[in-house]
Amino acid sequence: MALLTPTKNTRAEDFDLIEDLWEALGSVVIRMPPAEHDEALAVTSHLPHMAAAALAVAVPERYFRLTGSGLLDTTRLAGGDAELWVQILSHNRQHALTALEMYGKQLAALHTALRDGNQNELQSLLAKAKKNRDALGS
Repeated sequence: MALLTPTKNTRAEDFDLIEDLWEALGSVVIRMPPAEHDEALAVTSHLPHMAAAALAVAVPERYFRLTGSGLLDTTRLAGGDAELWVQILSHNRQHALTALEMYGKQLAALHTALRDGNQNELQSLLAKAKKNRDALGS
């Protein structure tokens, strides 16, 4: 996949050339405005990194030797370069904050269902998560 974000200053012939290049390389080209790109990447890229980072920080060091593949897989993104991610998050700050707020609401819903012993709601949230994850593919 190639995500192209033409602006009003992008010459049509330049865009066509770049689009043709990506398609020749076998990519599916998706075109969207830069602002939509920033919003989408905040949710699909920045949020996973922030979630992985928060999880990696939340695990007490005394449990590091007990970690299995689930924690290792889930926190893999936290291994990214911190300086680079400070720049990325700072550049797309507002969209990253919005994504964190959305994620926080989902964590709060899980927290409430678990705290209240609401197994039906917990089941519903987990089933929706599985459905959404399955829809992403491998």
